[in-house]
Amino acid sequence: MSSTDPPSSPLLLHDPSAPQLVLSTTPPEDPPPPYPSARRTRQNRRRRALQDGSEHSHAHAPSDEYEAVLAHSGQTHGHPPHHAECLVGLDDVEATETTPLLSPPRDPVGSSSPLAAATLPPGAVRRRRTLSLTSTLRSSASLAPSFAHTVFSAFHPERDSDLDPDCREGGADDGEHEELEPEPELEREVAREYDHQQRSFAADLSGYGHRQAQRAQSQQLSLTQRWRRYFRPLKRRAYYSAVFHLVVLNFPYALAAWLFIFVFTLVGTCTLMALPLGAVFCFIDLFGARLLARGELALQTTYHGPLSHPLPHPPLPIFTRTRAPTASQIEAGVPASALVPETSFYRNAYTMFTDATSYQALFYFLVIKPAITVLMFLFFLVVVPVAAVCVVPLPAVLRLARRMGIWQANVAVEGLYFAAR
Repeated sequence: MSSTDPPSSPLLLHDPSAPQLVLSTTPPEDPPPPYPSARRTRQNRRRRALQDGSEHSHAHAPSDEYEAVLAHSGQTHGHPPHHAECLVGLDDVEATETTPLLSPPRDPVGSSSPLAAATLPPGAVRRRRTLSLTSTLRSSASLAPSFAHTVFSAFHPERDSDLDPDCREGGADDGEHEELEPEPELEREVAREYDHQQRSFAADLSGYGHRQAQRAQSQQLSLTQRWRRYFRPLKRRAYYSAVFHLVVLNFPYALAAWLFIFVFTLVGTCTLMALPLGAVFCFIDLFGARLLARGELALQTTYHGPLSHPLPHPPLPIFTRTRAPTASQIEAGVPASALVPETSFYRNAYTMFTDATSYQALFYFLVIKPAITVLMFLFFLVVVPVAAVCVVPLPAVLRLARRMGIWQANVAVEGLYFAAR
């Protein structure tokens, strides 16, 4: 580079023919490369990196620690002797997790470039820990908690505020604050290695910030307050509604839906050879499946809540669809942004046969709902009477019934409403 050229910034591309693009000044947060084996030395890899760097004219953005070293070296204009000693014998040491990931290249002939003059301070330069989005979300495919998490949380009375917000603030009958379970010490130590932005991001996704604020306001509960909190479900209508649906209504409805869909699906597929008759049976099968799906969603949202998904408004159509108004209807006074019902029977039938939610309802009532309904019905049919006689385990059974009822309601909403991709 001649003396007339402008000084180049380490954050710009050095190729004069390429456009000048400003790279990111943040340190790289991708996972580190694999550690070299014992048969390969770091010296060989560094030489190969220098050769590759001579072929490419652009430079990567340095990290924050490396920029601080460059600024310090620009003021001192010299090699600190103890820093140079730290780099001696670095190539002969096998790489481990504490080995510095970034180190400046050493010029044996004594170049005057800033990269050659800069040396890293003593100590390991560790890459910052990064957050994974999938590690903070409950699930990447479903918003409903897992079955194991549902059963585990049912035996913690302090988590009643997840379903009843008034329990968090403390009702007039008990007046106590919610006691939150302490976080493991391992999670606290890991969280300290995050920066402020990462900790805020994790708190927003996982709810740790709110739980930490509640923990700061909580106080030690007495034995009377603990028993009062344990027996709180006995005074809540939502717990009895969940038990009533799981024990009384859910099994008869699932049995009727399974018999109807099984019979018409079997008859419709067997009579497809006689096309008009088979088409009629398939039409009745899909129409009944969509009608049963509407009733299933109504029952689930009536007896269980809060759910992870809001129901659509207006609900999904059973048969008659809506469409944009035609030109003649707009001239007659219908607003152009309004939706009018489709009057053509053939178009409505074709749309119903090509809608993915129609076949999702068939699969839900034939496969998913029977397995869930039979197991829950038999379990609570045996446990609820025994708990009612013993009285003491009844609050725990009511909590379990409501949690499991919300879980299977979320499964119903996801299986009947959301179209499969």
